Amino acid sequence: MNIINEKKYFIVPGILLFLISFLDGLYQFNVISYASLIYLLIAALVLYLGIIGIGKARIIMYVLLCYHILSIWYPSFYSMLFPYNNMEEDIIWAVYDFISLFMIFVLSLVVILVLYFLNHFLWKVRTLWLCNMIIGSLIIMEITVLIFGMIKGLVLQSFVKAGLWIAAFLVLWRLTRGDSGLASKKSKILLAVFIFLVPGIISGILLLSKNNVKPKVKEYQGKDFSYLAVATDVSGYIGMINEWGDEVIPCKFTSIEKTKACKDGLFILAYNDTGEYLMNDKGKILADQYDSYTFLEQSDLVLISIYDESGEKCGAVNVNGELVIPLKYDSIEKLCETEGLDDTKIMGTDRRKTVYETDDLEVIEKNEKKGVIRKDGKVILPLKYYSVFLTDTNPVYICAGQAVVHNENEIMIDNALFDQNGKELIPFENHSIIINNENGWIQVNNREKNIYFLNQNLEKVLNLGDQYKSVGVFMKTRK
Repeated sequence: MNIINEKKYFIVPGILLFLISFLDGLYQFNVISYASLIYLLIAALVLYLGIIGIGKARIIMYVLLCYHILSIWYPSFYSMLFPYNNMEEDIIWAVYDFISLFMIFVLSLVVILVLYFLNHFLWKVRTLWLCNMIIGSLIIMEITVLIFGMIKGLVLQSFVKAGLWIAAFLVLWRLTRGDSGLASKKSKILLAVFIFLVPGIISGILLLSKNNVKPKVKEYQGKDFSYLAVATDVSGYIGMINEWGDEVIPCKFTSIEKTKACKDGLFILAYNDTGEYLMNDKGKILADQYDSYTFLEQSDLVLISIYDESGEKCGAVNVNGELVIPLKYDSIEKLCETEGLDDTKIMGTDRRKTVYETDDLEVIEKNEKKGVIRKDGKVILPLKYYSVFLTDTNPVYICAGQAVVHNENEIMIDNALFDQNGKELIPFENHSIIINNENGWIQVNNREKNIYFLNQNLEKVLNLGDQYKSVGVFMKTRK
């Protein structure tokens, strides 16, 4: 291959590397903000060195191209390999931390080294030509897949994609065989075997994975518990903890949408970027293959729906995730009417309500200020607080909030706790005091961002420190 052809074969992958690096920064394929800029600068340098004829630039280009291809296709490949994503095995699509990026880079080095030694001892082909053939075949394959996808949403199977890649490679090889550098018949045969073998192995793995059982889910095996609370860790991911402070549902979700306590356990509907998951109170996934889940007030069944070209199909699963009403109804309302179910839906998570009146006390308000009086007219707390809530426990506790100014212009609400006679039990030095836990506990979030819980005797029973950004109310796991 002469110098002109060398440059010609270098420019295409060099420009492609530059464009991918640019898109990496534009669409933020990774969460390390400065990494995209570094990739772009390296890609520009590689392109320049290749144009002026410095051959070592090729090695960097090969590694970076392999890195970008692997990182971009990683979520799609994973979702095909593990079609039953769950909280133990899933990834967050298109978001990579430093460790993920590093491992993909190491894998890229390994791939390039393997290809180098195979070429050095078996094929003896010109590497720039081989690089262009691989890129060209991938582009042709993806364009074909895209076209078929636009035709009534037709999805090509993995073995069809492998066949497309092989066909595209062979056609391009035929058109550019003079630049390949393949000198012997043996080298051509060995390269042809490799071209057929690798896509075949990959498509075979993906095909077999369709029959895989759902990846093993680690169920909670700790102390017995009766209550769970939604918890958000410092990274913003959501799970659930029990009254011992153990994470029963790991903080790997973006939301806990609904919960429902029934006689045999707690239904939990959690969501992240890979889908919705119906779980029990031990963290076991009961279902993740349906499109929607509906909890009913008066039933221990969960209504499920799927959507296809024929429309919506609805059924129901029990507390074990078993399908007990087949997917044969065309609406939730029709299912409830036919099966005799009350169709009153649960729209959000259960939680114990705070109250504004008890048998003896009442919250009053005037001019946007709140206080508490006894039913006989005695003032317990004067009308000067921003917010006031009562517990429906015995004894009754009063939580009062007052607006305070922090950092000159930031208004915050500090909270304090009083007994039913108006005696201050916890002073105004806490960002929040939550009194509607179903286990009767009182949650305190202080200014140091520490979270702890007190029992009815105001004894500290659980100290979470600063490991969570926020914790919701504790809810019963049984009806």
